[in-house]
Amino acid sequence: MATSAIAYERLQGPTELLYWDSTNAFNGYTLFGTHGTTYLIDMSGQVVHTGRQGTNPRFLDNGNLLDASKDDPSGFQGFVEVDWDGNKVWEYTEKREDYAPHHDWVRTFNKKLKAPTTMYIANKSISHEQAIAAGADPKKGPYEGGQMDAVVEVDMKGNVVWEWWFFDHVVQDIDPSKANYAGQGKTASDYPNKININMPGRPLKRDWLHCNSMDYNAESGHIVINSVQGELYVIDHDGTFVPGDANTSIAKAAGPAGDFLYRFGDPARYGQGDPPKVLENWDNATSGHKQMGGSHDAHWIRPGLPGAGHIMVFNNGQYLFQRTPQSSIIEINPFLDSSGRDTGKYVNPPDAGYVREEYDHDTHNSPRQISRHVVWSYRSINNHGFFSQIGSSGQRLPNGNTLICSDTEGHFFEVTGAGKLVWEYINPVTKELGTVKMMPDVLPMVNSAFRAYRYSPDHPALKGKDLKPLGTITDAFPRQTDPRAKDRPSPGQGGQKKGKGGGRGKGGGGDRGGDRGGDRPPPRDGDRADGDDPMPPSDDRRPVEQGAAANSPLASGATAKELAREFQFAEGPAADAAGNLYFSDLATSKTYKWSIDGKLSTYRTDTGGANGLFFDGKGNLVACEGDRGRLVSIDGRGQVTVLAGEYNGKRFNKPNDLWIAPSGGIYFSDPAYGTRPVQDGECVYYLAPDRKRVVRVIDDMVRPNGLIGTPDGKTLYVSDHGIRKIYAYDIGPDGALSNKRFFAPVGADGMCMDSEGNVYLAEDAVLVYDSTGKRIATIEVPEQPTNLCFGGKDGRTLFITTRPALYSVQMQTPGTLKCRQSKP
Repeated sequence: MATSAIAYERLQGPTELLYWDSTNAFNGYTLFGTHGTTYLIDMSGQVVHTGRQGTNPRFLDNGNLLDASKDDPSGFQGFVEVDWDGNKVWEYTEKREDYAPHHDWVRTFNKKLKAPTTMYIANKSISHEQAIAAGADPKKGPYEGGQMDAVVEVDMKGNVVWEWWFFDHVVQDIDPSKANYAGQGKTASDYPNKININMPGRPLKRDWLHCNSMDYNAESGHIVINSVQGELYVIDHDGTFVPGDANTSIAKAAGPAGDFLYRFGDPARYGQGDPPKVLENWDNATSGHKQMGGSHDAHWIRPGLPGAGHIMVFNNGQYLFQRTPQSSIIEINPFLDSSGRDTGKYVNPPDAGYVREEYDHDTHNSPRQISRHVVWSYRSINNHGFFSQIGSSGQRLPNGNTLICSDTEGHFFEVTGAGKLVWEYINPVTKELGTVKMMPDVLPMVNSAFRAYRYSPDHPALKGKDLKPLGTITDAFPRQTDPRAKDRPSPGQGGQKKGKGGGRGKGGGGDRGGDRGGDRPPPRDGDRADGDDPMPPSDDRRPVEQGAAANSPLASGATAKELAREFQFAEGPAADAAGNLYFSDLATSKTYKWSIDGKLSTYRTDTGGANGLFFDGKGNLVACEGDRGRLVSIDGRGQVTVLAGEYNGKRFNKPNDLWIAPSGGIYFSDPAYGTRPVQDGECVYYLAPDRKRVVRVIDDMVRPNGLIGTPDGKTLYVSDHGIRKIYAYDIGPDGALSNKRFFAPVGADGMCMDSEGNVYLAEDAVLVYDSTGKRIATIEVPEQPTNLCFGGKDGRTLFITTRPALYSVQMQTPGTLKCRQSKP
């Protein structure tokens, strides 16, 4: 038995098995996926089996393993089922354009079909017109790119047999002309069984609720689905399912029979509880009646287990206004009334009431109101010992213990009902460091694991299998550093970069919300406004002297200066001929202007998710309207002209960035961030100077993004964001590209160029390369850059956008403006 390492803060510590109380722990095998690989370990931490999947794997009752088809819980196209040897036995791909599967799924046995089916969560698109028709407040729009989650059920042939959608169950109290109006003298708070489309503080947008877990209760026929915002909802599946008639099933699920049976977590969202708030002394705050924040893994406790029929959920503990956030596992009995009696039917939590919970003085946390529906919870005694801001899971075991996965720290542990630690393990697998026996001081998520499950030796997937120990992961399955991994602060260097770094708190022994990738923390989580993936990191590890080195284009002593803040997703900067800067805010669908005299103003609203911008020789602003799938030109009067809206009879995916050549021809990239491709690929296009011909000039990239060309119009640089590389091309007289060649190992987004031919790339920092592909400078910015361009009165100001802010850096080398000085 390993030495115990229980509940303490540390900067460095061992990985793999830390503690095992073999007498009180539930004997079995623990399954988890991490960085694209599935591991099955025994109680001593020895690997007994591995697999190629590695997102959120789980064994099925038929003995196979089911996982997502892509290693990213926040987004994938479908599922793959494999047998013990890794042979594919079933797969499903969601091919509908407006559906985006993410986070969770469950294999069920549909009693009415008498056959297995698979249910999953998918974001389903909502147009601006649909939102307005459903009573969304026009003043909070536009609503281009809006999404609400659906639960989809497919049979083993891939046919959709049932579907339920939040959008079919919205209510509103601002527009009496709409069918879903609350009614005279009523408000949305009178309808806890529906969701307010004008939810206070949360207007409809992409991935609106960010649901990250779901489960099916075979006995009741009900489904629980959890939102990272701090609520879970129970709906009726079996009562709305009609065998052999998918259309009728979907219609029933969309009607009153599909309204919420129960909701838990934040009654202020439906006007029946107190919201969190900052108190008069703003050093203090209250969580009100909000019970969960950033919650994950809501599921029914299975029959035969202690607490069967109750709901268990991992409460990540974000957004609860505690001085020290702390995660917990909570068990919910939704049938209790105010006297604690189990009524056998769902009770609205505010009707059951709340009890005051106090914390030890040394935690510095204020008392909270806890729902009477919470019948058991676990959190570490030391409130610094257990916290995961995203992901994570809990599982009730047959002996009454609970297995917990704390995603952020790759921390798995088992506790008894009384909160005693009986097993503890640290995931040793990282991309940055490979597999490690000793975890140093690193950022969260380095050894992330989304969930973990414990299976008994007699489970159908394990029965009769060779489960001989093969060695620990670090000894028998060593993994090298992934060269594409993010360049994180080295151990002991956590405080050197502003906005970066991080300590590591580990613990256990005592009592995860976007996520890894979507459940990545906002705005890197599933709450990303435009669907852009998190910026892939640079593969270029060559050291470069910081600041104004001898060959650096920076002005002496120059550093990034913040100009403006509080944007939601700043992107796509371009300067006009005078040096005024224009840039996009993707989340609010606005274009801003930063004038040469330092004033910020709104230039355009309802931009259709405009991203990349560029001025042509006539002073028109050309924009990539991603949400509308088109390239447009805006003249000085604000008149919009569509330059390119389709290719081969289909709209573009999501135009992202553009460059106008001296000839007047326009090159633009068309990736498919946050949406399913409309075109048959993610490509780069060329719009001829006569604006009559659109040609596909690059069709072999995984995901093209930023691009920039040389002032002489002879060379084009394009970023393949999908494989983290920059390529250069020769430009022909007719706009065709040739002589593709590697330029830099960088997964950049925005790009610009200075008058010396140096190329600037927005990555973890601003990376500057000369025309030969040699990196000559690095410009640090407090947040990760999204895009950049030159501007200002003398063209020597480098403007840099990050998601929340706009920065500038003075350069000694002037840039080439994102503008054509002469008419094409």
